[in-house]
Amino acid sequence: MTRLVDRCPLCDASPSRNASAALNLSVCPQCGLGFRTPQPTDQELELIYREAYSDEEVAAGSETMAGTTDSIATQYAGQLSRLEPLSGRRVVDYGAGLGSMSRALSQAGAAVIAVDPFSARELRKQGIDAHDTLRALPGEELYDGCTAIEVFEHLRAPWETMAEIRSVLRPGGFLLITTPNIQGLKPRLALDSWSEAVDQAHLFLFSPKSLELALDEAGYSRWKRLRGPVKFSSGGAANAARAVLQITGLDGQLRYIAWS
Repeated sequence: MTRLVDRCPLCDASPSRNASAALNLSVCPQCGLGFRTPQPTDQELELIYREAYSDEEVAAGSETMAGTTDSIATQYAGQLSRLEPLSGRRVVDYGAGLGSMSRALSQAGAAVIAVDPFSARELRKQGIDAHDTLRALPGEELYDGCTAIEVFEHLRAPWETMAEIRSVLRPGGFLLITTPNIQGLKPRLALDSWSEAVDQAHLFLFSPKSLELALDEAGYSRWKRLRGPVKFSSGGAANAARAVLQITGLDGQLRYIAWS
């Protein structure tokens, strides 16, 4: 493990609150950001990802790689299109995984370029224009928007990546984010058993306040939290209960759209 982090990596508040010693998770008392302390080393993270994102798992379409399903991605694209028409727009799908969001954006009429260091090769086999990194995007053209579905919780400095994404967006271009919500009902009641906190590859767990602070630090001009219901399962009762949590902002996921 790397050194202990005794100040918030985002807002620099101190001291942080040890929310779960078992999970090496602290929470900032000021902005609400959850973060691992100590942070795993690069070697430890490499081992986690090597096991979860092997070539065999990518080729087989492993659930670990999926991140989201085609059904959920279609709902995200539908909500996005009500705020930002997608037809004819050039959109980057950052952290594309197995390509569910890329396909949903394409079906909505967008010209999609996927970015994912683990699955780019497999996505190209599917006919998706895919690259390993943002720096590998062709030319110096700016894009109309970007999606980042369940990505930022995995990154060493997610606010820096948000700024890097903003640099490839045209003025007024959008960024759609989904990421776990550490202030949802489940983590408030049982943090140690919340799957998003148990996953040691999740280095940061955002609250609404900390995500908005990160967007501000990254230079975005405005943002909006999306609260429309998204169905994650086929069960009617489960979806109804989840819809109430989504509308009230107590579900386990943050969905935001931000503009450069």
